[in-house]
Amino acid sequence: MKAFRSLILLILVLGLGGYIYWVDSEKATTPEREAAQRRAFSIDLARLKTLAIRRPEYTLELHREGEDWVLSSPEGVPASQATVRQTLSRLHALSRGELITPADMRERGQTLADFGLAVPVAVLGLEDSRGTRRYRIGNPNPLGNALYVQEESSQNVMLISSDLLEILPLRADAFRDRRILMPPATAVRALSFRSPGRMVRLEAQGDQWLLTEPFRFPAQPERMTLLLDQLASARIERFLLPAEISGDPFGREEDLVILRAHFSGNLPQLELEIGNRVPGEPQSRYARFAGQEGVFIVSDGLRSLAMTELLALQKLNILPVSPEQVSAFTLSGPEGTPRITLARSVDGWEIHAPMNARASAAHAQRILEIWTSATIEERSPPGQADEWLYTFEVTLEDMPVSVPTTFEVFTDAAGSGVVWVRPGGMHELWRIFPDTLRFIPLEPLEYLSRKVLEFDADAAIRIRIQNPQQEMTLTREGPGRAWTGDREDHGAVDVDEARALEVLKAFGSLSAVRLLARGPVRPEDWGLEEAPYRLSVGLGGDRPGSRTLRIAPHAEWGLVGTVQGQDLIFALPEDLLDLLDVSRFVMDPPGEDADDLGTSDS
Repeated sequence: MKAFRSLILLILVLGLGGYIYWVDSEKATTPEREAAQRRAFSIDLARLKTLAIRRPEYTLELHREGEDWVLSSPEGVPASQATVRQTLSRLHALSRGELITPADMRERGQTLADFGLAVPVAVLGLEDSRGTRRYRIGNPNPLGNALYVQEESSQNVMLISSDLLEILPLRADAFRDRRILMPPATAVRALSFRSPGRMVRLEAQGDQWLLTEPFRFPAQPERMTLLLDQLASARIERFLLPAEISGDPFGREEDLVILRAHFSGNLPQLELEIGNRVPGEPQSRYARFAGQEGVFIVSDGLRSLAMTELLALQKLNILPVSPEQVSAFTLSGPEGTPRITLARSVDGWEIHAPMNARASAAHAQRILEIWTSATIEERSPPGQADEWLYTFEVTLEDMPVSVPTTFEVFTDAAGSGVVWVRPGGMHELWRIFPDTLRFIPLEPLEYLSRKVLEFDADAAIRIRIQNPQQEMTLTREGPGRAWTGDREDHGAVDVDEARALEVLKAFGSLSAVRLLARGPVRPEDWGLEEAPYRLSVGLGGDRPGSRTLRIAPHAEWGLVGTVQGQDLIFALPEDLLDLLDVSRFVMDPPGEDADDLGTSDS
C-alpha cells in the first residue's frame, strides 16, 4: 500500500513538471507565433523549391539546384544568387494588414474585381515541401500604401505593403547572373581568343600556363593571373529585349571576337561572342553566349581584353628558364666555323665538340645568363632579318612545359645593330634586347677552361715528378693519410707533408697563361713528344682517376704544356718549374742542408 502511494505521488510530480514546462514554452514562443501569423507569405526559406513571378512584362520561374538557384527559362541559365536570396528574404519579412473576408465583401457590395484581383497585376508562386501556393496581386488601396493580395486557395483578401511590387522587379533579367565567367578563375584550364585573322590558345599545365597557338611558349604567370582576374570580374552591363536591339548586332561571323573557356571537371564550356558597337554607346558592345538565347551588352574593354597582344601574354624572356635547367648547349656558325657543344659534367662543364676538353664553367654560365635574361621587345615578319649569324640550341632538364630550344640569330636588314631571333618552328622574328647575343664567340678556344689539371689536392694518392735531373714518386694509402717518398737516386725519403700539400694545391688550381692550339695537335711541333718535365697525379676517393701534364721550354712562349688525353696546347707560367723541384717534398734531415737532396746534384 505504501509503494502504491509513492507511485501516485511520482506521477503527480511528473505531471506538474510537464505542465509547467509546457506553459513556459508556450509563453516563450507566443511572440514568434504571433509574428508568423502576421506574415503575408508562409515561406520556409530552407525548403523552398520554386519561385515563380508572372507580370505583364514577363513570366519567370526559378528553381533550386542544390544550394544554387537557376532560371527555368532560359533553361539552365544561372541566377544571381544574391538577388534571389534578397528577394525571398524581403518577401519573408512582409507583414499583412487588414483581412477582408467574403462576408465583408458582401456587406460592402464588393467583388474581386473591385480589388483588381479578377485580372491581377502580378501572380507570385511559391513551392516548398508542403506544396505550391499562388498569390494574386491586385490594386493599391485608396491610401496607396498597401496592395490587395489573395492566395488562390483562400477566399479572403489581405492588405500587404506596397513594397511588394518593388520587391518583384519590372524586368526578368534582374534575376540573371551578370558574371561572364561563372565558375571560379581557378577552375579555368584552357582559354582561346579568336579575332579577325588571329587565334590565341592557352592551356594550364599544372600550375603554369602555356601558349599553344600560334606557337608553343610559356605564358607570363603574372599576366595570366591578371587576365583571369579581369575575366572573373567582367560583368554583363545589361540584358536587351528584342525591341531594344538596333540594326545587326553581330555582323559577319568572321568579324566576331570569340572567347572560349574550358573548365576542370564536368563544367560546361563557355563561349562568348562579342559583336558590333552599340549605336550611341562607343564604349559598349553587343554580346551573347553561344547556345543560349538573349543578347546583352558588355564593355568594349572586354573585347580589348580578348585581343590582348601576344607579347603581353608570353614570357618576355627569349629562353624562359634558369641557367641551371640547361644541361647542354650547341653553337653552330657559318661555314668554316666548327660546331661547338658544351655539356654539364659532375664537376663543371666539358666541351664535347669539336674536341673533348674541360670547359670554362664561368664562360658557360655567362653565355647562359645572356640567353636566359635576354627579352623580347618586338615581333616582326621575316623581312626584317638580314645576315644569319649563328644557331643556338639548348638541352633542358626538369621542364614542366615545353619551350623553344633552337634559335637562329640574325642582324637587322637596316644595319642598325639590332638583333633578331627566330625560334625553331616559327616564321616570325623577335627583336631582342640587349644586342649582346650578336657577340657570342664562335671560336672553341674561347670556351676552354684555363685550368690545366684541376683536381682536389686532398684526393691525391700518388704523385710522380720528372725533370731532366730528378725523378720522385710519392704515395699514400688514401686521402688524409701520410705520404711516403721514393726518390730514384736516393731511395726512400721522409716527405714534408705541408710542402707536399702546398705543391699539390698549386698544381690543382694551375691556370694557363694562354690557350695556344686545339686539336688535332702534334706534340712534337711543340717539343712535347719527349717532354723533359712531367707531373702525374693519381686520385682516389669517390672519383678515382689520373692526370699527366707534360711540359717543355718554348722559344716564343717560355713554357708550353699539354695534358695527356687532351688535344690542347697551353702556355704556362715560367715559374712553374720551381714546383717540379723534388727537394720541395723532402723533409730536411737534421744537420744536413736540403741542397744535398735537392737540385745541387745537377
